[in-house]
Amino acid sequence: MTTYEKIFFYNTSIYDLSTIINAISEILLSLYPKSELIERTIKQFAEKINAEGVVLIDDNSLIVGSYYSTKESKKLLNASTPYFLTLNDSFQLTEEYGKREDQMVVQRFGKYFVFKEEQFKEGLPYYLLVMKAESPDFSKEDYNSFIKLIKEIISK
Repeated sequence: MTTYEKIFFYNTSIYDLSTIINAISEILLSLYPKSELIERTIKQFAEKINAEGVVLIDDNSLIVGSYYSTKESKKLLNASTPYFLTLNDSFQLTEEYGKREDQMVVQRFGKYFVFKEEQFKEGLPYYLLVMKAESPDFSKEDYNSFIKLIKEIISK
């Protein structure tokens, strides 16, 4: 007989990709020992740039770390993440038509969504989705420090 320390149950639907991604991500984050450090780093970055939410996603569309100031921000970010990834994939297919921008900014629901791609290790892309209420802008210095720290945590 096998005994389990934790059993996870999630309501998911094949018609809502974000529910499946969130369930798998939460389980993996609970097993991944660096997850607490990543979560704290993301939270500090979000508070510094006055973001309502920040999500870091790997190349497999799994959430590596996140911070949400409210349940509403969590719901909005989790629901929109698959669409930003799909849109990013579509843009990558059409890159031959022009220079690639380093970020995507969308204003919706009175919020700004900033989507950025970063290369962390072995050339695999990671994606950062930031939701802010006031302005989509934040300091490049703060962003670069955050990315450098996250790269160090993930690559070790």
